[in-house]
Amino acid sequence: LRPFFVDSSYTTGPEGSVQMKASINKTEKVEIYLRYIDTTLVVRRVGEYLGFSCRLPWDIAKIREENALELCQTGCPGTELLDIASSRGHRLSWETALNKCKQNMDLETEVRNNLTDQYLDWCVFDVMTTGKNEFVSTAHLAQ
Repeated sequence: LRPFFVDSSYTTGPEGSVQMKASINKTEKVEIYLRYIDTTLVVRRVGEYLGFSCRLPWDIAKIREENALELCQTGCPGTELLDIASSRGHRLSWETALNKCKQNMDLETEVRNNLTDQYLDWCVFDVMTTGKNEFVSTAHLAQ
C-alpha cells in the first residue's frame, strides 16, 4: 500500500481537501480522508488479506442509482465461491468461529473490541469459511 502520492505529498486538491495517512505496525493501513464529503476510506492489510472500510455521512451512504451494479451481481470469481459440497463450505463450526471472534486476547493488534452486530456476523462468517484467524483481527480493527 503506497502511503503517498507520486510527488511524495500526502494531500491534494483545493486547500488539501484530500488527505492520506499511513501507518505500519502489526497491520499496514492507509486512510484517505475526503473533506468535501466528510468521508474516510481505510484500506488495511492483515496477513495476506486486504480489508476495506468506509466512514461516511448517512446522506451519502443512502444514495444509490436504480440500476447500479452491486458486488458480485454478475457472478463472483470461482476462487471466491464457497464449496457447498464439502460441509457447506465451512472449515470451522459456527460455535468455534463465534468463540474465536469473541476471544480477543490473542490478537496481533492492539485494538480489542467486543464485536457486535454486523462486525460479529462478518467475523463469524469469514472465520467459518476460511478457518483463518486474520479475519478476527480485521473485524476488531474495522469496528
